[in-house]
Amino acid sequence: MGGKGKSDSLVLVGDEASPLKHLFLRDGSDDRVKDDRVLQTICDSMSADSRIAVSVCDSTPLVKKAPKPSIRVTVSSGHTSAQIAHFATSLRSAASKVFSS
Repeated sequence: MGGKGKSDSLVLVGDEASPLKHLFLRDGSDDRVKDDRVLQTICDSMSADSRIAVSVCDSTPLVKKAPKPSIRVTVSSGHTSAQIAHFATSLRSAASKVFSS
């Protein structure tokens, strides 16, 4: 996610050819609830500050080995370069705000 800083606390994972990616906490804890809360705080900040609706991927508690908490990101051919850049800027701002507090 760009230069080193607080926003580098997230890592983008996904197949290069796929429009579906996941943002994980680079140094997540073993506490799923805590990690969910951190990611949801980033999502809430993006919604409030940039009017971008994002949320943490949900996993049923019945799954024995649930995937790590993440923010699911999907880009389509309908998104413009400007929209993608706006999302990235908003994400960096929200993540910096959350990780600096």
